[in-house]
Amino acid sequence: MNRNSLAETRARRPGGRLFRWPAPLCLVLLLLVAGPRVAAESGPETLLSWRSPAVEAEARMPWLPADPELAARLRRQAFAELAEFVAEAERGLAELVAENPASAGFPWLWDSRVEIVFAAPCCLSLRRDLDVDSGGAHGNRATESIFWDRRGGRVVPLDELLDLEAAKPALDAALRAAFREAQRERGLPMGGQDEPHWFGPPEAGADSVFTLIAGLRPGIARGLLFHFPPYALGPYAEGGYRLPVPASRFLAYLRPRFRRLFTAD
Repeated sequence: MNRNSLAETRARRPGGRLFRWPAPLCLVLLLLVAGPRVAAESGPETLLSWRSPAVEAEARMPWLPADPELAARLRRQAFAELAEFVAEAERGLAELVAENPASAGFPWLWDSRVEIVFAAPCCLSLRRDLDVDSGGAHGNRATESIFWDRRGGRVVPLDELLDLEAAKPALDAALRAAFREAQRERGLPMGGQDEPHWFGPPEAGADSVFTLIAGLRPGIARGLLFHFPPYALGPYAEGGYRLPVPASRFLAYLRPRFRRLFTAD
């Protein structure tokens, strides 16, 4: 299972200690410590937010009446991650105030956005953008993804979408070409394919963060978009990269049930 999927990955945070109490207990503590502002809105989006002297947090998720199991998974993850983050922030604030009551610091920030980027009768492709700042030198930004099998009610990783072992040479070559093009567009020096790179070249793997690129026809994709966070392919100042791979590079390697989902047009 894709360890970068929305349903399986916890938020990564810069510095600080990991709060290891169970999520349900954290939620109870949250309700006792501060008053949350939580809204479950009917309509196109669901909002979960929290405001306190220690935390400013917000999570937005698409409204998924046709996919209740996926919606429940997204809500559970949002509650669990927010509970853990708030508990750690409240503890950090308490320790800071105990050492110096005049120094309350700045609130920790947690912002999560989930968006459906592709939809078909068989599946959904979703992207989650996560921004976290817990008082380090800079905040952390990450992208997570989930490719959801609507009929089977499960996450499909890259190596189940296609024969990854056979497709990897073509995927990696396409990612390197897309990376060089992205560097050119950013005005950055482009290293040759065989030149050593401090951060390593982009590669496709079973745990790749990927989303489908919608084509001109509804329910048909024209490629895959691979997401690489800051530090994955370059220094933090360069930011992250989103590298497209056209379907023509991997059509021959798709699993039979997904072949009609993509077009090379």
